[in-house]
Amino acid sequence: MKNFIFGIVTVLISLIAIFVICEVVMRGYQFLRSPAPSIVIDSELGWLPGPNMDILTVKPDAEGEYYALRITSDENGFRVFGNLESGDKKKILFIGDSYTQAMEVSDSKIYFSQLQDDLNIEVFGLGTGGYGTLQSYLLLQKWIELIQPDIVVYQFCTNDFVNNSYALEAQSIFNNNGLKRPYLINGEIVHKLPKKWAAIRHFANKYSRFLYYILSRIDIMKSQIATDSVEYTIRDQGSEYPEYRESIETTEEIIRRMRDEVEASGAEFYTFSSDDNQPYYGDYFEIVSNLEGVQLIEGVSASIREAEELGVTVRAADMAHWNNEGHRIAAEVLKGYFTDQMLND
Repeated sequence: MKNFIFGIVTVLISLIAIFVICEVVMRGYQFLRSPAPSIVIDSELGWLPGPNMDILTVKPDAEGEYYALRITSDENGFRVFGNLESGDKKKILFIGDSYTQAMEVSDSKIYFSQLQDDLNIEVFGLGTGGYGTLQSYLLLQKWIELIQPDIVVYQFCTNDFVNNSYALEAQSIFNNNGLKRPYLINGEIVHKLPKKWAAIRHFANKYSRFLYYILSRIDIMKSQIATDSVEYTIRDQGSEYPEYRESIETTEEIIRRMRDEVEASGAEFYTFSSDDNQPYYGDYFEIVSNLEGVQLIEGVSASIREAEELGVTVRAADMAHWNNEGHRIAAEVLKGYFTDQMLND
């Protein structure tokens, strides 16, 4: 019996030692690769954009062509933070998800950075990979009073419909990053983690880089071989699918709250979508069209898709996010829109 117990203890100690070594190695590797992470865990918003990033690297685009980029952020995660005392210049605050955090391009190449000089405005750009609409709204609440923008632009992504619903995200393989996030459920903000073994996931997210890495690799492998996910059901049934119909209603409520927040500050509220996947984009178009005081900027995703159909490489290696050319096209569409608006003011 003593030998058996000794053997069990020896195995446990060995496993713990191996785990600790792996954890130290993983933390060291990640620090050398990027001393400042792109996101940090937050109890209120789920996670926040990484502060004080300064990354000089090269990345491939969708065709495998490498390009150099420098990614920086300030102490609050802003990729661009303009002058608060802007004088006669209009201040525009851009809020969104990974397309606005823009980890695929240098600071100067981000779509909103390109608008700053061309339109003679002060730009404030804050995005966070994986965010849903509620998180963008909470981020807006956090900064709108300090910045006091003249215009707020919310960058929407069609997968937000999945991220805005715990029921949908829990069924999703493709749009579920395994992090605890806030959801608007029955009018109240509730924090939940939409994965099985949520306690283990939450522990890994907060305390263990090694365990987080293992779990995230498993998620990636599942997504690569998956033949079924809730996105297929939404594609086939659209708003006839009850959980998706509920997410549409939830998204409309969050956008309404966002609009009210912006209007209360005296600013104008604009929104555009980074993609036009159906049925999501049509439903977002309908939401925005039904809400007075929300102005939809059309043409960003369509222009990028049209360039792609002509053979232009507009995406990064993940085949989703924009490379330099994608951001340039988005900036051109937005510049044209805001130039017309400012001329008519």
